[in-house]
Amino acid sequence: MVGSSPRKSDCSHSLKPCQSVNPDLWVDASTSWGISTVLCDFWYAWALMLGWKADGRDIGWAKSITLELAILILVDHDFHDCRITIYNDNTGIIGTYDKGRS
Repeated sequence: MVGSSPRKSDCSHSLKPCQSVNPDLWVDASTSWGISTVLCDFWYAWALMLGWKADGRDIGWAKSITLELAILILVDHDFHDCRITIYNDNTGIIGTYDKGRS
């Protein structure tokens, strides 16, 4: 058709991971200090601001934010189309991501 863009066949991705990888990714949160993520030789840490523990936020919220930041870090390090092993001491947070809701 005139005026329509050509269809690109290489811009789709399968929702099923192609491979499992273990990039040595560790995440944790602490109510007394903050949140951190370690990916191989890269270390990321953020201090929680005073008053963060309000409006329903608790350690579960902080651990959830840590996992979300870890996922963004993985994307920044070009991880895609794969199943990732993430080490975390809170299986409840991992479970909510597995279910797709929190």
